[in-house]
Amino acid sequence: MNYNAHLRARAGRSFGSADVFIAAGLAIAEFENENNSQTESDDFTLTGFSIGAGVDWPVTERLKARVEILHDDYGRKSTVQDNYSGDWTDTTLRGGLLFQF
Repeated sequence: MNYNAHLRARAGRSFGSADVFIAAGLAIAEFENENNSQTESDDFTLTGFSIGAGVDWPVTERLKARVEILHDDYGRKSTVQDNYSGDWTDTTLRGGLLFQF
């Protein structure tokens, strides 16, 4: 995968000091598939859907920590002269820090 991008809507609710959210929308990724036994390569861009959920916790008055899981499904695609066909999916667990100013 050369890159992926998301365009998502997010909805959430606060429970005490934690903000819980879900997010869903469009997923786009560019893939590059090389056949090592030959000199062929296959570059393609796929679009599909993205769905995820996460939580933000306050660490200080201006700093929050985030944990989020995100699943992308790009559909089915045949590659390198149809030698391989498969479902293209990706699941990511990520964390982050959010600074408010």
